Amino acid sequence: MMEFIFNSLRVLHIIGGFVALFVFWVPIITKKGGKLHTRFGWLYIYGMIVVAISAFYMGFIEYLLI
Repeated sequence: MMEFIFNSLRVLHIIGGFVALFVFWVPIITKKGGKLHTRFGWLYIYGMIVVAISAFYMGFIEYLLI
C-alpha cells in the first residue's frame, strides 16, 4: 500500500515539475501585471506547490520504510 502511495506521489511530483518547468517562461517573457503573466504565474506557483508537497510526503514515506 505504501509503495502505491509513494508511486502516485512520484507521478504527481513529475507532472507538477513538468508544468512548472514549461510554464516558467511565459511570465518571464510577458509584461508584468498582464493577464497572461498573472495566469501563468499562478499556474507556475501551483505546479511548485505540488512538487513541494509531494516531495515532503515522499521523504516521509521513505523515512518510514527504512
